[in-house]
Amino acid sequence: MQRLVIKYFDCMALTRKLEIVLTERDSETRRGLFKTILQWRAEGIRMANELLSCLYANDRLRPSGNSERYCVIHPEYAGETVSLPGCVLECLFRQVVLKYESQKENLMCGKSSLLSFRKNMPLPFVCDSVRIELDSMTGRYFVILSGIRFHIILGRDRSKNKVILDKCIQGEASICEASLVIDDSRKKTYLLLGYNCTSAREELDHNRFVLAMLGAEAPIIARFMGNGREFEIGSKEEFQHRRVQIREALKRAQSAAQFNGGGRGRSRKLLLISRFRSKEREYVRNKLHLYSRILIDYALKYRCRYIILDKENREGAISGKSHLLLNSWNYYDLQKYISYKASLYGIKVQPNNTEIRLKDKIQIGKNPIRNIV
Repeated sequence: MQRLVIKYFDCMALTRKLEIVLTERDSETRRGLFKTILQWRAEGIRMANELLSCLYANDRLRPSGNSERYCVIHPEYAGETVSLPGCVLECLFRQVVLKYESQKENLMCGKSSLLSFRKNMPLPFVCDSVRIELDSMTGRYFVILSGIRFHIILGRDRSKNKVILDKCIQGEASICEASLVIDDSRKKTYLLLGYNCTSAREELDHNRFVLAMLGAEAPIIARFMGNGREFEIGSKEEFQHRRVQIREALKRAQSAAQFNGGGRGRSRKLLLISRFRSKEREYVRNKLHLYSRILIDYALKYRCRYIILDKENREGAISGKSHLLLNSWNYYDLQKYISYKASLYGIKVQPNNTEIRLKDKIQIGKNPIRNIV
């Protein structure tokens, strides 16, 4: 393997999802704090929807460019008392305005409808009101949001969140955004921590590129144009076998649902079925992450500047007999994951119909190098 030379560093923002719990031991105090957070979320959703409607109404009723825009979310104008902190109001106002400006053109043309904020909306906080602490005695991490203290649950920490928290505490990584999300279905609270990090860019060759296709015999077929040899990422047998197992487990749960106890009604009887409905899609998404990581490593091995994704092979495989492999195998999700990982190393991802043209039509199926993951 050829040794790569680091050319320069680039700064980019990443987000980590961390589970947090209140640190108060008194049940009454903890219940009161959680009730306050729920009240903040309800008020934030209402204010965000009102502000979005106000912005849209101002643009519709005042077409003149010289007219002043009036957007009011301060509670004294509505005659109400709002307990939402000022740091949350500031971030909420900024995010709603930016989101509205991004879809304003489509709104005025009638191509899209007005966005509506729901209960899954993250509650943003100003970076100055977020503080991360480490207890040296117990080794536990805490985060303070507007004076409310939470304990960060790391678990097995396979994503190395502890390293990120240590960098934020030591000042090596700066916090650029923080949001609080309450999952009502799982009854859990999460912290969306955005931080700035430096990514190492490699010295890549602009004349080299890798062609990646979705194949029927393998999830991804990659080909480096320098040597003309194929590299199969993933296994057809393993990929199909796991998905068939998930489908059979769902069928068993459906047939056994009539014998389940319905002490709490319909949701209690169908609890096991609800757990399996999204299992297959989650499995495909996890495989997309794994295979996209392998594809990026393959491109770095040959110092390729571009990764070209071919969609034609996917459409041809679907029209054939082996469509089971490509069911729920999303080309656009794969492009999204590859583009995200490629941006960390300065690799550009482009479709096959861009300005980079292949001199000769590539015939998939000759001299493959099977790499079963």
